[in-house]
Amino acid sequence: MNTKENIAPCMNVLFFWLVLSMLALASCAPRQEGMVRDLEVLPQSSAHYIPELTGELFSLEKQGELYRDFREAYFGPWTRSEPKFEAQDVFWGFDFIRNREVYKENYLPADPDWLGIMRQQSDISGYPSRHKRAVTVDNADMRAMPSRSPVFLDPKSPGEGFPFDYLQNTLVPAGTPVLITHVTRDGDWALAETDYAAGWMRWSGLALVDDDFVQKFKSGPLAGFVQDQAPVYTAGGRHVFTGRVGMLLPQGESGGLKDGQGIMVPVRDEHGQAALVEGKTRSGVLQKLPVPPTGDNFAGMMDSMLGQAYGWGGMYENRDCSALLQDLFRMYGIFLPRNSAQQKSFKEPVSLEGLAREKKLDKIVEKGRPLLSILYMPGHVMLYLGKDPGSNKPVVYHSMWGLRTSRVWHSEPGRHIIGRTVITSLEPGRELRNLARPEGLLINRVTHMTTVVD
Repeated sequence: MNTKENIAPCMNVLFFWLVLSMLALASCAPRQEGMVRDLEVLPQSSAHYIPELTGELFSLEKQGELYRDFREAYFGPWTRSEPKFEAQDVFWGFDFIRNREVYKENYLPADPDWLGIMRQQSDISGYPSRHKRAVTVDNADMRAMPSRSPVFLDPKSPGEGFPFDYLQNTLVPAGTPVLITHVTRDGDWALAETDYAAGWMRWSGLALVDDDFVQKFKSGPLAGFVQDQAPVYTAGGRHVFTGRVGMLLPQGESGGLKDGQGIMVPVRDEHGQAALVEGKTRSGVLQKLPVPPTGDNFAGMMDSMLGQAYGWGGMYENRDCSALLQDLFRMYGIFLPRNSAQQKSFKEPVSLEGLAREKKLDKIVEKGRPLLSILYMPGHVMLYLGKDPGSNKPVVYHSMWGLRTSRVWHSEPGRHIIGRTVITSLEPGRELRNLARPEGLLINRVTHMTTVVD
């Protein structure tokens, strides 16, 4: 027969297990996807961190030198007499995929014959087979193989699967000079190179140029977009493409139109040849290059891209970490390479390896130049903004996919997805219980700092 004395211990035990279960569930409950405390407490506005940056960040004389070098590189595809990229640089995708099991868009393994078909189509032994100047007439993808179909590594592994399509090289904005060096056997794809990358492009995004086109494009001043999502039309009102930060086009011959800013736009005729026609976009989105390097100008452009979805290789016309910085600095007449490792080595980097957390943070503040210093960790780059007025700690501007997390009963880490362009400290997600430590904290993985302009 039960008594109060017998029931009390049982109730205590039940209460104990109930509380323990609730705590366990609470500890496992994920924070809202895409959010970390940094994004709640740090204002997502570049201007908040750089109000003291008045005047030019570097001299206009220095900018003139940089811009001359930039134009030479930018128009390089139209002036070189042979390909810039060797076969091993162009066809790297075949070496990468060889001896790896890869997956297609349905997350099923690729057909065993697929790679052979791609190799045959690419006619590797015949490279280079063309030497034709061209221009992009749309925001066009550049691919590692002549296929729009993606290639993933094991989608069940963290950091693999969508959006990490290993065939996606980069997005090439409309109006970019390119050199066509090769074509597929069926003639459907062209192998093109810009000043910073090479890969396969669909003909529909390209048009061949002649001496007259090149002269018209190069002779006048260039203008750049200081905002994203700027629709571009011909003077007659036909939409041709969407302007974006990092896109450069000749200024309009009329210097402006009644209902928007004038600009010259490349279009493709029925014969695949390029023509420059007068176009327009909305007011306030164009500036003559190079844009003066002031804190206000940086803040305006950076804020235009804040919140944009992460875009591996420029997928869906979004940006990854290195494309974000390349597009930004292009507006100031500064050439940056396309990938993160190359951007780290663009100038002589300052090593941060082997430093304890506090010493590393102190050195970044001591040696870094706000808006001009790039922080590098393997596979990722961030722009140093300066110090957060609230915490007095460094803050950075970057496009990031996610943070490494620990997973119960799994040996491999997981991911807490951020998935967009954000402003964070160097320890975003520090409050997450499942953040992998120490590697989940960005500060522990930062190895170098490179200042773009001395």
